Amino acid sequence: MPSKLKLTDRDIESLTKTTACGGVPGFSVLVRKLSDGTVSKFFILRMRKEKRVITLGKYPAMSVNLAYQKALEVIALPRTHYFPGNKTPLDASVLHRKVPKIVTFEVLMEKWLAFQEKEARRRGTIKSKRELWKGYFNQHIPEKIRKCPVERLTPRKLQRMLEEKWTTMVDTPTRILGDICKAIDWGIEREIIPAMRNPARYGGTQLDKLLPRKEIPAGVHDPALDPERMPAFFAALMKLVPGSQTAASLAFGILTAARNTTAREAFWEEIRKNSEGRWEHVIPRIRIQEFGRLDFDRHTPLSSAAVDLLERMPRIGGESKGFIFPNIFRTGYASVSREAFPALIKRMHDAQKKIDGIGWTDPELTHPRTGDPRIVTMQGLSRGTFEKWAYAWKKFDHPCYSEALIRSCLDKLSDCYTCEEDHRLMRGQMRLVFEEWGRFCTRQTREKQPKPESLKSTMDRMFSRSAPDPAANRRRFRGR
Repeated sequence: MPSKLKLTDRDIESLTKTTACGGVPGFSVLVRKLSDGTVSKFFILRMRKEKRVITLGKYPAMSVNLAYQKALEVIALPRTHYFPGNKTPLDASVLHRKVPKIVTFEVLMEKWLAFQEKEARRRGTIKSKRELWKGYFNQHIPEKIRKCPVERLTPRKLQRMLEEKWTTMVDTPTRILGDICKAIDWGIEREIIPAMRNPARYGGTQLDKLLPRKEIPAGVHDPALDPERMPAFFAALMKLVPGSQTAASLAFGILTAARNTTAREAFWEEIRKNSEGRWEHVIPRIRIQEFGRLDFDRHTPLSSAAVDLLERMPRIGGESKGFIFPNIFRTGYASVSREAFPALIKRMHDAQKKIDGIGWTDPELTHPRTGDPRIVTMQGLSRGTFEKWAYAWKKFDHPCYSEALIRSCLDKLSDCYTCEEDHRLMRGQMRLVFEEWGRFCTRQTREKQPKPESLKSTMDRMFSRSAPDPAANRRRFRGR
């Protein structure tokens, strides 16, 4: 028996003749033109062996998904229930059951978010999507979709909602679609909504044609900035640091060549001094995702620029606890969100584009549809730009670093014992690399700051002045 419906609610609206719905043998839509000129449509089930036609309900009072569910229940009944010679009537709970209460999309999402919060508290995690979805409702999901019954949601409606943002935004539309798909599956499993085809499922469905998959060619890196432009970008970024935790987190990620999660979820207790009295960022093994989770903690030496940045950060969670870059707009205590980085970079790109007409883009990567250069990302800035700078030692006039040292700075290690030893032995060399990288990034920032005048230059300036002429002073006094 086929498991998918051939017709949807949108298709039924335009029907002019009786048509099979698919999914169940004999399940069809009966179209009848009345004497007053109107057209009525009924869901019917033709029992060919028993030579009987069962009316399941009238459209649009009954949706195609609910009619499909009733057809399945009728087929599952014993034959004595609907055999023509049997005097026992058909079970009234199947055919004459009341239509369940309509659940709108907004109500379903609220129930799903409440369930997610309950599960998060049970597991002891602090992540919650309720505040995030408030922003989605206000900015990306129109009122028409929020008040629409879930069983009337179609791929076409979702496509119209996300079409404009699908190519202009980085990952927000994909996250919205993924959460909608999970919520609808959860509602069907909990019988909150009737059994239906999930309109938000992406992969082998109608959405694949309506919303083309964002294909990135194999081997293409994240959009990274040309290293020559990094000092200018870092100077523009540091202007936002005093009032933006996101900008501070991005700056810290650039100075330490850190991944997105490593920079966002850094704790004050992870900033420690080593045996030599120098500062390091000790990343616990449970937070390292490259090649799974390593069997040893990663120690990232902090440059002078990184230490100066941390000294400017307020300790909201106490002297030695809490996130270094907290999200002060969340009601609960949480780190800077992942979506904050693309939003910040986009604002900086728009501001820079008004100045030079280029903005902060990767000249090597272009958008597959528009052909415009792609805007840089956090991963590309912190890791891609650093890697380009590290290998181009002749161009940027710094020592030649080995490939093993660069891989160690980027934390591209496996969990074997030799890698742990190599990482431990290379910490001194890594400190030199990050110190050089920090001086390169803050080059324009340091140049714009007024340099303190040395004592020798002050004394030379004072004694270089010519001695005053007493006679000139007397003449000036007499002329008054």
